[in-house]
Amino acid sequence: MSRPTHKPIHDWFPNELLASMIRHSPVSDLFALCTVSPTPVLYRTVVIYSTPRTLELFRTLEEREQGAGPPLTPHIRCFRIHQNFDLRVNLHKPLPPLLMNALTHHLAQMRLLDTLDLSSPNALNFTEVLEDIYFPKLSRLRLLLTDETAARFPAFLNRHRTIVDLGFGPFLNEGMELSGRIRLPNLRIYDGPSSLLSFFELHTTSLEQACLQWFPLNRDIVRPFAYLASLSPRLKTLVVISMFSTLGVVPILESVVKHLRDIQILRFQTPKQEHFFHISEDDLTKVANHLKKLPMLTVLEFPRRRFTLESESDEKITDALKLWRSACPKLSEVTFHDSRWQWAQGRWFPMDKNRNLDHMLY
Repeated sequence: MSRPTHKPIHDWFPNELLASMIRHSPVSDLFALCTVSPTPVLYRTVVIYSTPRTLELFRTLEEREQGAGPPLTPHIRCFRIHQNFDLRVNLHKPLPPLLMNALTHHLAQMRLLDTLDLSSPNALNFTEVLEDIYFPKLSRLRLLLTDETAARFPAFLNRHRTIVDLGFGPFLNEGMELSGRIRLPNLRIYDGPSSLLSFFELHTTSLEQACLQWFPLNRDIVRPFAYLASLSPRLKTLVVISMFSTLGVVPILESVVKHLRDIQILRFQTPKQEHFFHISEDDLTKVANHLKKLPMLTVLEFPRRRFTLESESDEKITDALKLWRSACPKLSEVTFHDSRWQWAQGRWFPMDKNRNLDHMLY
């Protein structure tokens, strides 16, 4: 495949193949290539790791703006601060002026930006550049909320009604409140604290998937579900994440039954290495009674390898699966006590490779 050496690779090499090569290349190679190559596809996703390399990247972008070739900044679709970003300054002090000025300038040029991820704790100081910036195509946003940044986020969110997927980083002051109401008419996915739902204006979103986090100082499991039902009657997927050990499965199911009866997918999750969502043998029947009132439920998932059941045994697991299926006829996939099961052809099949595929539950 010979081509004149003076022709840029993006003029004759298929973008799909080039993008595949980029995905499998080391970060160090990509950085070196970005500093010497004008190939636009290299700049579709920008992940910032360190201040020196960031400044060098910005210098390359600036050179293109000043006539070294077509601008590259408009080609950026995704911009993310890596969780291991090395600021080399105190997180509670302002960013170096040179980095702040370059970041503000180039972010403002990303007119086709689709994804912005500032959820890393190391992105805290970057959020101040968002106060006056507008991204016409922004659809996916991840933010880190703190007392300092909460004041500017509602206005930023309300300028971007194109947002479809909104999430908040894990480091959050539980008692924090936003400075205003949020209006996102196109929002489909929410991932964040349950307590922040009340800041969304009613009937202005059409949520289809919600991932709600509960923290020790916020144990209300009634109002968030009631508000969620008002936000969107079309909710299909609900993920419940507990950051403490006393949030029970049965009370959550009771609240879901009351407010979200048409839910199709329900997942319980906990932080890694935690053993939350304990369930007793008596709870198995209570779960079944609530499943009877969730006629559309097809997927039920408990945390793998962290779900605890008294007197754990294969017999107890099989009894639970049969009981829940009889209570909820549409239930077709269950993750329960370190295993996944799928209902097909009138029986439960194990979906895990480490289980005997001949072991089927009728």
